Amino acid sequence: MSGTGADLNLPRNTFIGSDWNKGQVPTTEVMAQLERRFGAGWVGRVTGRHRTADTDLQYSYINAYNAKTQTANYVAARSLYSETNDGVDGYLTGPLHLLNRTHTLMIGANYNRYVYEGGGASVNSRTNAALAGLPISDYGAISGAILPSVTSRSWQPTEQWGVYGQGRFQLMPSIFLTLGGRISGYVQKSRDLVPGAVTSTSIDQQGILTPYAALVYHVLPHITFYASYTDTFSPQSAYGVDGRQLQPVRGGQLEGGMKGALFNQMLSFTMAGYKIVQRNDAIANSDLDPTCGPSHTATCYVAAGKTRSQGAEAEVIGRPLPGWDINASYTYNDNRIVDNGTPSNAGLAYAGNSPRYLWKLWTHYRFEPYRGAQKNIWSIGGGINAQSGTFGTNRLVTQSGDITASAQVGYQWNRYLALTMNLNNISNTRYYQRLGNFYYYNYYGEPRNFMFTLRSNF
Repeated sequence: MSGTGADLNLPRNTFIGSDWNKGQVPTTEVMAQLERRFGAGWVGRVTGRHRTADTDLQYSYINAYNAKTQTANYVAARSLYSETNDGVDGYLTGPLHLLNRTHTLMIGANYNRYVYEGGGASVNSRTNAALAGLPISDYGAISGAILPSVTSRSWQPTEQWGVYGQGRFQLMPSIFLTLGGRISGYVQKSRDLVPGAVTSTSIDQQGILTPYAALVYHVLPHITFYASYTDTFSPQSAYGVDGRQLQPVRGGQLEGGMKGALFNQMLSFTMAGYKIVQRNDAIANSDLDPTCGPSHTATCYVAAGKTRSQGAEAEVIGRPLPGWDINASYTYNDNRIVDNGTPSNAGLAYAGNSPRYLWKLWTHYRFEPYRGAQKNIWSIGGGINAQSGTFGTNRLVTQSGDITASAQVGYQWNRYLALTMNLNNISNTRYYQRLGNFYYYNYYGEPRNFMFTLRSNF
C-alpha cells in the first residue's frame, strides 16, 4: 500500500521480503477420551488434550516506502518460541423426568494450562544502514547475515478454569427453555528468563459468571422460532490509576430467528438477527503520565470503551428439485465504536476486515435420467461471492467492494470414477482477501485459476 492507503498496483505474484524468509512450526498433539454410560440414559465423558509447538520464524518487511524510486526501508526479525497446551474437560448429562415431561441436565468443569516460552529480536534501517533504500523487487538485497540473534526470552503461563451447567426444560410439547451458565477464572503470569527476574501476575480475574438463556418454539413440525441471550467476558491486563487491574471486558449477545425445512425437508432455511454490545474496553488515559502497573511506569487506562455490533443473516441450502442443489446466503453486519476515548471515532466501524454486506450463491445441477443414477452423468454449476468495501488495521488502507464468480463442469463415468473442472475468479477480479497497514499484512486474493479433479472411490 502507498502512504495514502492506495493500491500500488503491483503484480499479484509480487513478494516483498527476502529469499531467506521462512517459518517452521513442528507440532505434536494427542487426545484421549473416556466415556461411561450409566443407567437411565445418563452419560459421563472426560476428554484430555496435550499439544506442543516449537516456532522458528525469520522474516523481513517494509516499514517505509518511496513510491517514486520503488525503494523501501526494511526490518529484519526473528522469533523463537515454544508453546505447551494441556487441557481437560469433563461433564455428566442425562434426562430428568418431572411433571410428566422429559428434561435434560448437564454439569461439567474444565481446566486449561498454556505455557509460552521464547522471544524475538529485530533490527531496522535506523540501526543498520544496510536495510535502507532497497529495491522492493530484489528478494536477495538483504543478506541473511543481518538477521539478529534472539537473546532475551520470557516465560508466560496462563491458567483457565470453569464450572458450567445447563438445563433444557420442556415447558409444553412444542416449547423448550434452556438455562445455563459458567463460572470462570483466568490467571496469567510473566517472567523474563534472566537471573533474578521476578514473576509477576499480569492478569488475575476469578469467579466471573456468564449466564445464558434460550427459548425454542416448534410452531410447526419443521418450522422453529428461537431467541437467546448470552453473557461474555474477556480478561484484560491494563491498570487503572488506583493501582488495580481493570475489570474484564464484559458483553452481551441477543439473537433471535427462525429455522425450517421445505420440500419434504430437502430444502432448509435459517433467518436470524443479532445484537452484541461490549463494554469495559481499556482506553488509555492520555492526561496522565505512565505511572500505572506493578512497575509504576506503564500507561494508565480507564475501563470506559464500548462497541456495538448488530446485523442479520439468511441462508437457504438443500435440493429443492431432483438433481438441483443450491446454497445461498446473505449477511449484514453493522459494527460501530460507541466510545474509544476519541470523540471523532464515535460511530465509526471497528472491525476492518468484516464487510457490512456479504452475498454468497452456489447452484449445481446433475443431469440425472432418474433419481440415484450414477453412470454417464454430466453436471454444471456456478456461483458468486460479493461483498462491500473493507479497511485494514489502518483506516486509510481501504478497498471497494468486489464480486468474484466461479463455474464448474463435471462428468461421472460410474459410481467409482468422476472428473470435475473448476474455473475460479472468471473475470480475474483484482482484490485483497485481507488488509493490514501501509507496509504489511495485505494479501491479494487468488487471480483467475483452473482446477481439474479426478476422483475415484473404492
